[in-house]
Formats: sequence, structure tokens, C-alpha cells
Amino acid sequence: MNTPGSGYSLAAAATGLTGATSSAFTVNVGPASRLVFGAYPLSGGVAGVPLGEISAAYLVLVDVKLNRVHAGVVTAHPVDEALARDITARLQDAVRKTVVPHFDTDPRLLGGVIVRIGDRVFDGSLRRRMRLLRHRLLHAAPTSPPGGATD
Repeated sequence: MNTPGSGYSLAAAATGLTGATSSAFTVNVGPASRLVFGAYPLSGGVAGVPLGEISAAYLVLVDVKLNRVHAGVVTAHPVDEALARDITARLQDAVRKTVVPHFDTDPRLLGGVIVRIGDRVFDGSLRRRMRLLRHRLLHAAPTSPPGGATD
């Protein structure tokens, strides 16, 4: 009910039951006691923009205002609380912002860590180091043994 006034009444009816009508009552305007947000249908949005995109854009603005970034942190093994705090502190020192870490595990890393912040990726995984070593070994220029002897 949105409109103040007097003479309102409520009527109730159902099949098989006797109907009833309340006595007249008045609706007055008073101070707001709660705030209610209505939602658009899932297929809708505002000005043609889906609500999910609006929500995501809002959260980005909140992060910018709070000088905060989200970091995807992938390790080979689960991270305990102490290591999580250490990783978070080191990331905050590196980016000079508040870091909200999102930890995940991938045993294929073998060891080390991969961190993704926005479009930047810091890959300190053992898997990457082994791939680099393999590439160097396979593409290294042949060298002569000491003393210049050849086969």
C-alpha cells in the first residue's frame, strides 16, 4: 500500500468459506522503518545492461575506492593460514594495495606459486622453471668439450 488515506478496508474470500470484510481503517505516512530493494527480472536490466554486468562494474568501483585488488593464487599444495598471511603480505608489499587473495591448488605446478592480479601473471612455479630448463637444453648451441677434442 503506497497511498495514505482513510476508509480503507480488507476483504477476504475463498471457495467454501464465508467471506469477511474488515472495518474501515486509515493509512498514515510515517518515517521509513526499513529499506527494501526490488530486483529486476533475471532477463532484464537497466537501460539494456544486464544486472550481472552492473553488479560487477559496481564491485570494481568499490575495489578502486578502497585501493584493493583481487589476486588468484594457485599453489601445488593447500596453503595453511600462516602461509596465506605471508603470501598476502608479500603481494601487498609488491602492489602497494590491499590484496584479497583467492587461493586454489593445482598439483601440476609441482611447487611454487602462480599469482594473477588483473591481467598480470607472476609465474614462480616449478613447472614453469622445468619447462624453461627443458627449452634451454633442447635449443642450446652445441659446445666443444674442454681441450677442443671432437668426435
